[in-house]
Amino acid sequence: MWRSVIIIICAALLAFACEDEPVEGPEWFYITAEGSGLPGNKVYDIYAGPDGTWFATDGGLAFNRGSDWVVYDYWGGMPANEIFGLAVCPNDDVWVATFLGAARLRGEEIKKFTTGDGLPSNWLYDVAFDGEKVWFATNRGLARFDDPGFTVIDCTSGLPGDDVRDVCAVGVDRLWVACFGGAAFYDRGKITEYTAIGAGLPSDVVYAVAARGDDAWVGTDRGLALLRKGKVVKTYTSANSALRADIINDLGYGADGELWVATAGGGASRSVGPGFETFGTTRGLLSDYVLCVFGDKLGYVWLGTLDSGVSRYYD
Repeated sequence: MWRSVIIIICAALLAFACEDEPVEGPEWFYITAEGSGLPGNKVYDIYAGPDGTWFATDGGLAFNRGSDWVVYDYWGGMPANEIFGLAVCPNDDVWVATFLGAARLRGEEIKKFTTGDGLPSNWLYDVAFDGEKVWFATNRGLARFDDPGFTVIDCTSGLPGDDVRDVCAVGVDRLWVACFGGAAFYDRGKITEYTAIGAGLPSDVVYAVAARGDDAWVGTDRGLALLRKGKVVKTYTSANSALRADIINDLGYGADGELWVATAGGGASRSVGPGFETFGTTRGLLSDYVLCVFGDKLGYVWLGTLDSGVSRYYD
């Protein structure tokens, strides 16, 4: 009962929370389908920028600014309601990844892309913008949008696996890639792979990657690995750290450069010194199953969950 009251109150405050200055002290805000215009409580991806916030959900793509919500779903022109990933470009184009192809939202115009346009598969997990090009993680390789078609990079090109789950752009034509088969760094056509046997990853089942400077983080189904200058220097699991689950769903950075880790059943953790601090339902999260994390420039950390909408944190 008390949690429902808190959700309603926080949803009512959302109009101020999305545009105000950062609050003081640790604070949580909650956004759910029951208390706002969010079209679904399963939230796969989030982007929060100066003009508003985008949510990829199981009920469509949603945009929120203040008290206003706009939803783009299957009946409005999206390939599907289940939106797995999104990327917002500097020209305000919004790209989405679904299990029925890709779509580009330009203004109010939606253009869809499928295997008929050159995608290697219609099942897409993620999308990223590298500063010039848009990239898609698919279950049949990595696809780069080279208007009007696509260039495909897969096992035959040197990726450790064709089932690509995540892509993190670190520069033009430079990406970290998560595959079922290992992780890879794609650098202007050159691919360096990282696997359990070859590099010391906890597992070759890689769900998430994040990179900044000389450090790259690789999230697997058996824990997390830190690579520094291309070498694994530390692995973190629920057995040797404050992580409470070993399946890593997503990785992202906060405004202060700290790493945030979204896990399957263990809440979310952030790096603190040489270790981690973990947040679960006992510390403010609405769900311990976290699908995505996004840190914005104001210092807010947005956590999308499997079944309880969004929990937004500020410390």
